Order: sequence, then structure tokens, then C-alpha cells
Amino acid sequence: MDMKRNTIILSGWAVDCFVWNPLIHLFKKEHNVTIVDWQDVGSLEGFKEKGIGAIEKLGQEPFTLIGWSLGSLVAIELATTYQKQVESLILFSATAKFVQDPKEDYSIGWKKRVVERMKKGLDLDAEKTLDSFYQQLFSENERINNVSDAFFNTVQNHQDHLPSIEALILGLEYLIQADVRGKLDHFDIPTLLIHGEDDVICPVEGATYLHQHLKNSQLVTLKETGHVPFFSEKNESLSSMKTFLAREGQSYD
Repeated sequence: MDMKRNTIILSGWAVDCFVWNPLIHLFKKEHNVTIVDWQDVGSLEGFKEKGIGAIEKLGQEPFTLIGWSLGSLVAIELATTYQKQVESLILFSATAKFVQDPKEDYSIGWKKRVVERMKKGLDLDAEKTLDSFYQQLFSENERINNVSDAFFNTVQNHQDHLPSIEALILGLEYLIQADVRGKLDHFDIPTLLIHGEDDVICPVEGATYLHQHLKNSQLVTLKETGHVPFFSEKNESLSSMKTFLAREGQSYD
């Protein structure tokens, strides 16, 4: 009998599932892991639909839901629908809304025009636009310690698995439109927020906002860490996950 726990990971923008390998290697013996990426998304609804597809394969079995960046927005959407199945929610570099909303005095995140400019940049020079984005994933300390180089080498080795330009542009449009602020009080699933203090993609203030508005959450911030803590600080991330899940009566051991 398979006693492994089910874990669904919803990945971020412009990367493939390979970025999760260092973390997954540490707990795959105890968990059935499904990674959802956005390579073949064909519509804005497709982000949620891909997540639903992974959940439906589990039938009625409970699972842990992990979301990173764009995936955190999808995860929160799904948590409101599947809260009876979601045992716990783990959100890396999360946000309730990626772009600022001046009308509602929400100043966290990117200005919409900057994301629109990225969409145009993908059409004009995708490689340059993506390189610029990848550079911003890491803190100065992570670049000094060559963590970013390890990531870039991994990306180079998996070029064939990156999303199409069309899927990338859809992802940016999803980031412009997605807003889960109104859903945060719809569930009380135990939630762990792990966030780098030097994250310039999703500023740590976004995680603080989530922590303040979710009913049952814990926030762990990592010093001198950027947007990919599960890659750059995999051991510390896993330690936080284990502590959190043990407290909730679950285990990675």
C-alpha cells in the first residue's frame, strides 16, 4: 500500500519544473509529487484548469498544495474551491495581486505598464527579456555566492522545455489580471508563507499582506534571499516546511 502523501506544486512564470529538482530530491521518497507548469497554457482560464486537472487525478484524496509566484495566485484560487481536500498550503514568493492597484490604495508589486512593456519585449526580443527577468530572481548575495549561476546553467540545459512566447505573454496577462485579495478570508487552511527579504519580483510586503489577511498562516522570511528560496535556500525551506507540517499533524519524515 502506498503511504506517500500527495503534493501538488504549481510553478512560476517562465520556468519549467526542473527548478524544483533540488528541493524535490530531499522529500520525494515520502511524497507523490505532481508539478504543474504553464508550457502549454492556451488561455487565461488555462492556469486554473491545469491545476484542476492535477487535483482531479487524485480523486478525493487529500493533498498539500505548493505554489510559487504566479503559482501562488493559482493556488489560492484553487484552495477556495478544494479546501476540503487541501490539507495545507505552502506559498513561496507569494502575492495576492502582482500589480499595483492605485484605486484601492494597493501599492505592493509592479506597475501595470512595466508588465505591459515586458509583453512587448517578448515579441521584440524574447531572449533579452527573459535574461533580464532571470537576473532579477536573485539577491546580490546570491549572485556573489554563484547561486544565480547554478540556476542559469540549469535554464540553459533545459531550453527545450521553456514555455512558448504565446504562453509567456498569457502568463504576464494573468499576472496583470489576477487578484485574490477577496478570497483570502474564504478558507482557513493552514498556510506557510516562505519569502526572501530581497525579492524584487514579489516584494516581501506582499507576503506580509497575505499573512495579515489569511485566517491561519505562518510567515517565514529569509535574509539576503531573492525570488527562488526553494532553489537558493532549499535546506532552510525544507526545514521550515517540515516544522510547519509537523505542527499540523503531517510529516515529511
